[in-house]
Amino acid sequence: MISVYSTGPFMSLPDPSQFVLRVLALLRMTGVEHKPLVIDELLSEYFIEKRRYLVDGDEVINGSSRMFLYLVDRYTDGIDMHLPTDQVKRCNQITIPMGQKLYWSIVYFRWLHKDGWPVVRDYYFFNRLSESMIALGPAQVQRQVTNNLAASGFGNYTEADFLDMSRPILHETSQFLEGKLYLFGDSPTAFDATVYGCLAQIVLVDIETPLKRLVLEYENVVSFCRRFHQEFIEGYY
Repeated sequence: MISVYSTGPFMSLPDPSQFVLRVLALLRMTGVEHKPLVIDELLSEYFIEKRRYLVDGDEVINGSSRMFLYLVDRYTDGIDMHLPTDQVKRCNQITIPMGQKLYWSIVYFRWLHKDGWPVVRDYYFFNRLSESMIALGPAQVQRQVTNNLAASGFGNYTEADFLDMSRPILHETSQFLEGKLYLFGDSPTAFDATVYGCLAQIVLVDIETPLKRLVLEYENVVSFCRRFHQEFIEGYY
């Protein structure tokens, strides 16, 4: 059985990282037997070390991106092989910016914005009581996030900048989903797991921010996210 080590649940989701969530979504979607195991590390996707990994027999796969690619190659039986090349290219124009741009919008609105940070701070420091988070302290957490944003080229971005960066990605996603249950029709693919992993961090988390209000303007995007969650993720823990 595959074991997936991550930082564990975040509100209604199995993990606070869109990259780990897509791994778990792919496993559930394909019916691969696995066991999630929680480690109390420094919520590494946003902070200091990256401690997400997967164990499959003698194989140890470190890092959420490598985990995802390993599972696609080993366990999905070519789930995406039948997809039209032109549509795959267009879908990549959605999924790649989700990882490179929308991810940082989520980080900003969750860890630094005046509407998101109090909710996240109270969740980790007062409700969940994560030992590593308590040791780090709220101020250090925000300093680390600020440094990460600056190192990735988003240090001078304002709230409006993050919204402007996110809007075209959401619009293109909505256009791609038009008239379909999933990205390529009635059945989900690995691309759907990736898109869900990102959007769920906004739509299905009880943090009311301008970014969430922006996403809620796209009804079919929200419906997709909730549909995928209900079919594959609900009741994960």
